[in-house]
Amino acid sequence: MQRGAGLVLLLLAACAVVLFDVRQARADQLLLFFTTLAYYALWRIWSHRSSRSLPLGWPLLLWSAVALGILAKGPITPALIALTAFALTLVTREFALWRRLRLGLGVVVGLAAALPWFVAVGLTVGWQKLMLAFLREVVLRSVTPMESHWGPPGLYVLLMPVLFWPGSLALAPALWHAWRRGVRLAPSGADRRRWYKRLGPGRPAELFCLAWLLPGLAVFELIVTKLPHYPLPLFPAVALLTARGLCDRRAWQAVLHRGLGRAALLAWVALTELLAVGLPLLLVALGRTPDGGTPWARVALLLCVVQAGVLGGLLELRRRRFVRGQLLLVGATAAAALTLFGLLLPSYPSLWLSSRLSVLLHRVDPDATRPLAAAGYQEDSLVFLTQGRVRKLKPDEVADWWRTHPDGLLVAAPPPEAPDLHRLAELEGLNLGAGQRVRVALVQRATGSDAAPGVQPPGTAPP
Repeated sequence: MQRGAGLVLLLLAACAVVLFDVRQARADQLLLFFTTLAYYALWRIWSHRSSRSLPLGWPLLLWSAVALGILAKGPITPALIALTAFALTLVTREFALWRRLRLGLGVVVGLAAALPWFVAVGLTVGWQKLMLAFLREVVLRSVTPMESHWGPPGLYVLLMPVLFWPGSLALAPALWHAWRRGVRLAPSGADRRRWYKRLGPGRPAELFCLAWLLPGLAVFELIVTKLPHYPLPLFPAVALLTARGLCDRRAWQAVLHRGLGRAALLAWVALTELLAVGLPLLLVALGRTPDGGTPWARVALLLCVVQAGVLGGLLELRRRRFVRGQLLLVGATAAAALTLFGLLLPSYPSLWLSSRLSVLLHRVDPDATRPLAAAGYQEDSLVFLTQGRVRKLKPDEVADWWRTHPDGLLVAAPPPEAPDLHRLAELEGLNLGAGQRVRVALVQRATGSDAAPGVQPPGTAPP
């Protein structure tokens, strides 16, 4: 897999879910980094067959990365590492791996890193609230759909060509080739009652990546609440296997010589045109924005570059030059991302409701000294942009909050009609988290002088 190391980085950095997620106010990129670091340490530990000569640094690196992964986003990193270790043990029957992991060291490092944070949060917000948050975000999110983000088992498998695009070009042949090389099956009559005894280890690199990918993907498929970025910690394994498949012509023979394989390749070509060219053109078709700020000449030039890269990549694929074709398509993806995220999307203010609210709050309260809360619109992006100032309120908590913070500012959706409240401004836009258009107002307690100089919402001209 060493030949494709650079290709792995390109495929992971250019895939659709990463391009989208890096622009979100979330901790998933930290989770991706620390989980990948933990898997690197696990690979070194698993590859080192002797417990006595194993340097202490590798278990220490593993458990440090696991502890930081817990701080980033809860129990996902240790759960995935445990699933992979169990899978490797199941296939290889090598229980000595668990001695080399030094679980006692893991407990000490985990407690040293995570316990101070949990104690500080518990003392700040209260232990009951911390426990309820844990139950809601970990337990309930696994068994019930939260925020209407429901999906059936198998959804991530169906969406993988889109989530990992453009690297999904070689996904099917790479996985098939990796399974044949990484796992060896005994004859079916060997032991019909214990199916797992038919499994045997093949090539270590492919086996490790499969043990990284498949058990974790099965768990994510069983979790009821589904969002596209949830399986992101598995994508380095997908990138490793895909890059290996791109570099091996034999992995393509079984695909290209079958009608189903050729149909899948044509479907991927159609997906490429849809995402790289069709999506930017769809935004262009929506028309010029009210402020007329879209640089149409640069958009047209970049779309020509995108289409040229797509056509060049497809031509290389036709010539069976799969790595060159994939690299051209990654370049086309970069140009498409620049068009979409750098030129088109910033020209549509309705998509950036939290950013507009942040600008509005700075105009009203430039020193950021007034209490701030939100009811009805509680996106994490608003918390991020206000540097944690905003307090999220339930509808029945608003009245009590006004009594204790009469000089406060409230972001409310829908805009309240109470006579004792004065609307400083109203904004309308798309709530990306909920996937619906909303109207929000910035309000304060009404006073005798609130015939108020109106605060102009961002993106509007004064009368």
